[in-house]
Amino acid sequence: MKELEILASNIKRHRHLQGLQQKQLAAKVGISSDYLSKFERAAMPNIGMKLLSRFANVLGVETSALLRNDDEATPMMLVISEQNFKTLKRLFERILEAISKIE
Repeated sequence: MKELEILASNIKRHRHLQGLQQKQLAAKVGISSDYLSKFERAAMPNIGMKLLSRFANVLGVETSALLRNDDEATPMMLVISEQNFKTLKRLFERILEAISKIE
């Protein structure tokens, strides 16, 4: 993976871990959501140190964490809405009920 792709991937991963949407992170960093979207796809040619530092500060990580190609990186956290959580809960309850009938 190229350096820019590693950086883009790490920013996206840390954004997800913080539960932020692109629009939210872009506003906190002071860039447009379109620019962030292009950057997360590694479609931007480069990033300045000031912007890199702002990303790190907003995401609560060291700058080096955004540059590191870490095979044992923190896994992504799944963020779901309350409505989807309730739907999943009902689904699992039905599955457990069906299993109990089999046993």
